[in-house]
Amino acid sequence: MACIKTQAVGVNTEAKAAPSLVFERKTKGQRHGPITRLISPGDLGESLKPFVFLDAVRMEPDGSMGFGWHPHSGIATVTNHFVGSSWAEESDGQRHLVPAGGLEYVHAGGGVWHRGGAAPGVSQMTGFQLWLALGEEQELLPAQSRYYEPERIPQQGAVRVLLGEYDGLRSPVKAPVHTDYLQIDLPAGERLTIGSQSVDKVAFVAIIGGKVEIRRGDGPPELLRNIELGQFLPSSQDLVIESQTDAQLVYGAAAPHRNSLALGHYSVHTSTAALEQGEAGIRRIYRENKTRLQDD
Repeated sequence: MACIKTQAVGVNTEAKAAPSLVFERKTKGQRHGPITRLISPGDLGESLKPFVFLDAVRMEPDGSMGFGWHPHSGIATVTNHFVGSSWAEESDGQRHLVPAGGLEYVHAGGGVWHRGGAAPGVSQMTGFQLWLALGEEQELLPAQSRYYEPERIPQQGAVRVLLGEYDGLRSPVKAPVHTDYLQIDLPAGERLTIGSQSVDKVAFVAIIGGKVEIRRGDGPPELLRNIELGQFLPSSQDLVIESQTDAQLVYGAAAPHRNSLALGHYSVHTSTAALEQGEAGIRRIYRENKTRLQDD
């Protein structure tokens, strides 16, 4: 939604606490109005790539939120909501309304411009936007966007499968980056177990509302609350999440992105040469659509 900012945001680690058996790091990110950036390339995005950005969006009643035309290249984005709905429009002419439970997937590839905001009449909205770094084979492909209605997203109990798979359910999104990404809406007092991930994957959990205890196997629990993210230590043990209140969170796991990150103001690529091509694509799209893109 917002344009890329590459500077580091401070990582809030546990001060002088006993070593965690669950998290390598925890952070409350950096807040800008209704947006809290929990991952960016200048901090956790380097160790969690392909997860290079994660924005928690929490618009309070009587608030407002909108983003004018801005470009991206080299990444894919996933937008999902627990409460409320948003709209989005791409420079290829597509326009989507994303309600709670649905998602929008945008493959920015070789360049795209888009804009969006809270849907008309929406006074409260809670959700996330995740940005994934694309590999060399996908980072310069033509841009495309897809919208998936809530009924198309596989669900089992508290879990919706946004990307990848969970417990035999598979997302309909044909994402080029193999990623398991789950939306979890866990009622107070309930427990969720996620099977062990491979120790060679990177993984995180981010909470946008409520309070949960998280542990590995029979180990001691770690607390996560409100808007906060935890980067998991590698482990072969099952992950157990137990809600202390009604809680809304996302979980992501993926094989590490093996390339370096070449960063532009609006782009993330695997090399300087690819970055130059992506930014050239952005400029070309602007020239071809200048009149419409100046309409904010």
